[in-house]
Amino acid sequence: PHIQFITEGEAPVQKNLHYTKALNIVRVVQEAVTNAIKHASAKSIKITSKHSNGRWLLEVINDGIGFNHVGMKKEEQGNGLDNMNQRAADSGFEFSIESNESTGTKISILV
Repeated sequence: PHIQFITEGEAPVQKNLHYTKALNIVRVVQEAVTNAIKHASAKSIKITSKHSNGRWLLEVINDGIGFNHVGMKKEEQGNGLDNMNQRAADSGFEFSIESNESTGTKISILV
C-alpha cells in the first residue's frame, strides 16, 4: 500500500508475438516489479510502453535504493537478474539494466 504504481502508454496494436515471447515479456516485467518491491525499498514503480525507432520499448523504473549491477554479477546473488536476461535473449529482445546505488533502477526491454 505504500508503493505508488504508475503505468504509461499501451502495447502496439499491430505487434503480434508468439505466446512464448509474450510470456517472457510478462515474466521479465513481473520479476522487475517483484525486485523493486522486495529489495529496492521503492516508493514508486513506473511501467512505460512506447515506440522507439519502429520498435516496442518497455521500461520498469523504480526510485528505490538501486544497486551496483557489476558488483552484483560478480557476487552471483539470486537468479532474478539472470533469469530476466535469459528470457529476453531467448525471445530475441534487447535487455538492459541501469542502476546506481541510491538513484533507483531501470529495466528496459526492446522488442
